[in-house]
Amino acid sequence: MEDREVILDQIEDALNHYNTFLFHQCQTRQFFRAPMRDVKNIKRWHKNYDNRAIDEDEQSYLDHDDLVCLSRKDKLPLRQLIDHSLRLITLSIWRDKPRVLAQAQGLENVSYFSEKKMNMFVSAVITAQVLE
Repeated sequence: MEDREVILDQIEDALNHYNTFLFHQCQTRQFFRAPMRDVKNIKRWHKNYDNRAIDEDEQSYLDHDDLVCLSRKDKLPLRQLIDHSLRLITLSIWRDKPRVLAQAQGLENVSYFSEKKMNMFVSAVITAQVLE
């Protein structure tokens, strides 16, 4: 009888682990796929720093097709337009000059842009449209 109770306890533990696994799988499936643009930006960042931030072998996670976005920010259409236009996103008004001076020493191909400035611009345009 004791053997049966031990086996039932083991089965119960295994089922609890399995249910936890299923719950986590369901939660993971609710995340949105990582935008390819973001993955490319991370790869470019690694390349610009000579792949020293993370060992090259460990960077292979970026080649998987099941990457998810853990923190999703919905962007307004005007902000999406700015982000997808090389001409708009590289305008000098967005430059984060203090960050460029502090971090980009010797990295001529690296540009830093201020998310805050872009978001403030989008908010100002929307507010101006509403007030008209």
